[in-house]
Amino acid sequence: MARDTWFETVAIAQQRAKKRLPKSAYSSLISASEKGVTVTDNVESFAELGFAPHVIGATEKRDMATSVMGQDISLPVIISPTGVQAIDPDGEVAVARAAAARGTAMGLSSFASKPMEDVTAVNDKIFFQIYWLGSRD
Repeated sequence: MARDTWFETVAIAQQRAKKRLPKSAYSSLISASEKGVTVTDNVESFAELGFAPHVIGATEKRDMATSVMGQDISLPVIISPTGVQAIDPDGEVAVARAAAARGTAMGLSSFASKPMEDVTAVNDKIFFQIYWLGSRD
């Protein structure tokens, strides 16, 4: 079976990112808090995934559409909120545009590099991630 030459493993994706991204951006993407337990768990979980196509009896057209919190999306994938996506000049606007092109939603971080109004102008399927600052009062 031929492998996708762009993304064979997490390690290869990291190697390619390290070559292409500014050092500060790459370091931010691979950093881990404390002992790196979550990063390690995520990489190990990704390694457990496999691809086994089932074609016998499969319908020609599949509908993967669903809804999340009242938002209709074309597939059960939402782009997670990531702060300061200014690696690309369009930042979160570019990500929102890509999500809209696939009919899905994205999470917008309260640490976004672009104003919420600019992002929602290209995709109205947005979930906002907000960090509670201060006390309940």
